[in-house]
Amino acid sequence: GSVFSSSNSHNIVEDRSEMKRDDAETFEKSTNSVQKSPIDLVSSPPKPNLVTYSTMMSRAVSLGKPRVALRLWNLMRNQPNFYTNVLSRKLRAGRIICDDAEQLMGRAGLQALEADETVIVPDVICCNTLMNAYAKLGDNVMARSVLNSMLGANNDGDEKMLCHEGIPMTTPTVVTYNTLADACKVAGELGEALEVLQLMKHHASKTGENSVVPDAMTYTILIGTCARKSKQQQQSRDIRSGGERDPDMAFSLLDRMIYDGIKPNGVT
Repeated sequence: GSVFSSSNSHNIVEDRSEMKRDDAETFEKSTNSVQKSPIDLVSSPPKPNLVTYSTMMSRAVSLGKPRVALRLWNLMRNQPNFYTNVLSRKLRAGRIICDDAEQLMGRAGLQALEADETVIVPDVICCNTLMNAYAKLGDNVMARSVLNSMLGANNDGDEKMLCHEGIPMTTPTVVTYNTLADACKVAGELGEALEVLQLMKHHASKTGENSVVPDAMTYTILIGTCARKSKQQQQSRDIRSGGERDPDMAFSLLDRMIYDGIKPNGVT
């Protein structure tokens, strides 16, 4: 026979019917609330943040549009919530003094600004993307200015070093140095590219960071630079300057690469 009596079965059916009615009423209320207060992305769009601009800049570079990436950088830098603009407003309002502003431009001060999600403070990924845009244009001078600012040349007050406006003090990575070397490669500036190698070794010895040491990509870029013509050679009509290569330097870099325990790859 059935475990439940007919009366119990009837009660269960009624309970299920009430649950269905409650669910339907809840769904209707939620639907009406959404209709009454829709999310209007046209009149009240969310504000773009650092990730938004960095993603668009990276996409522009990958599509071969480095100048678009530079325009996006300038657009971000002119936003009211960009960190330099925030500091300027606080200075004008007298909320901070000049000594405090200099401290805020240091690493500790920038971390305090980064804690505020509404303030845009470029990180190392954004800086590398900006440098990559200059690299694609073969502008190794501006690429180097990005690195100078990342290393804190703005705060050192060294007028001889070209610094990039809007770049905060942040720790560069091996990608940063390789991107700068690539900018020198596109420009055909072998001397500047070899200087990047020394900068990396100096940075590693000074900070003790083994992550910022020349790798296979670094040496491959430098060896590739040996086969490039400089800007002056590209603009010169002297046939003797065209296609000039330095195989001795290329083999010297290869030997140094192997000596440093770095395994060359197929591209090298």
